[in-house]
Amino acid sequence: MTSEPLPALPERSAADTFAELGRAAVAQVPLVGGPGVELFRQLVGTGLDRRRDEWLRRLADLVEQLRRVVDVDQLSSSDGFVSAVVVASQLAIGQHLEEKLEMLKAVLFNAAVRAGEPRADVIAVRFLRLVDELELDHIDLLRVGSEDTDFTALRPFDELDRDERELRRLLVSDLERLDLLSGSLPRHVISGFAANLTTEGASDDGITPLGQMFLRWLSIV
Repeated sequence: MTSEPLPALPERSAADTFAELGRAAVAQVPLVGGPGVELFRQLVGTGLDRRRDEWLRRLADLVEQLRRVVDVDQLSSSDGFVSAVVVASQLAIGQHLEEKLEMLKAVLFNAAVRAGEPRADVIAVRFLRLVDELELDHIDLLRVGSEDTDFTALRPFDELDRDERELRRLLVSDLERLDLLSGSLPRHVISGFAANLTTEGASDDGITPLGQMFLRWLSIV
C-alpha cells in the first residue's frame, strides 16, 4: 500500500511574516512574578493589547507602502530587516505617542529601501533606539536646526525662564552626547553653556552628518 505524498505547506506572505514577528516581539514584554501578575494584567493588560493591535496595523500598512518600492517577499528573508522589525515591535509596545510610533515605522521603511546598502541593518537598529530614547523636544530642536542653521525659530536663550533654560541645556547636552548636534551654535540658542560656542551673530551647521541622516530616516518619501 503506497502512501500519498503530503500536501505542500501553503506559502506565507510577507505581511504574515511581519505580523508574526510583531506578535512574537511584543509577547516578550516581561511581567512581574508571583501574585502580582494578575494585578499587573488588570492594570495594563487591556492597554497592552490595544497597543499591540495598533502596532500590527501599522506593520500591515508598512507592508502595503513597501510593495510600491521594493520586493516585499524577498525582504522578508533579510535577516537584518527582520531584526529591525523585532526591535521596533518591542519598542512600540512601550510607546503611547503617535509621533513616536510613526517614527519607528519610518525607520523600518527606510531600512527596507536601503536593505542593500552597507550596514543599513546596523543603522536601522541604532536609529530605532534613538527614537525610543529621545523626547519629541529633542527631535523638534534637530528639525529646527536642519531647516535653519541659525536656529532663528527658537526663542532666544536670554528670554527663557529658569526652567526653560535648564530644559534647553539638557536637550542640547543630550544631542551633543549622541553626536547629533555639534557645539558650534549661535549664542541665542544656549548662551553661556558650551565653551566652544561661536561668536555673537556667527553660526555653523550645528546638526552633524549623523543628525541629518537620522532626520532623513524619520521620513517616508
